[in-house]
Amino acid sequence: MVNGLTEMIGKLGRIRDSVVTGGGDILEEIGNEIMVVAKARTPYVSGTLRNSGEVSKAEITGNNKAVVYLSFGGDASEYVVYVHEDLDAHHKAPGQAKFLESALQESVPFVGEKISSRMMQIWQRI
Repeated sequence: MVNGLTEMIGKLGRIRDSVVTGGGDILEEIGNEIMVVAKARTPYVSGTLRNSGEVSKAEITGNNKAVVYLSFGGDASEYVVYVHEDLDAHHKAPGQAKFLESALQESVPFVGEKISSRMMQIWQRI
């Protein structure tokens, strides 16, 4: 009996790890899709700001949550906030202010379905 219980606990732990890791992979994938849209909207002068956009690798927190960060900055860190936040600045199309924020907001209605669909694929493999 104890051996069966130990095996079951081990299997449940592996399921948890698969779901958490898979969830992180899903968030990275969605983050990359959002970043493509954000970069297309990023005002372009030299390409430095647009090329600074990145999606972090998923971090697994202590409570088994996956977190992914989308950011712009790098060599453009001195002016990224100004370019992103100044709604009165004129940007040559398709560039615009709020390039990351708008891409994130527009993805909200679809993110839940993408996560659900991908998690079902993970569950089917377990």
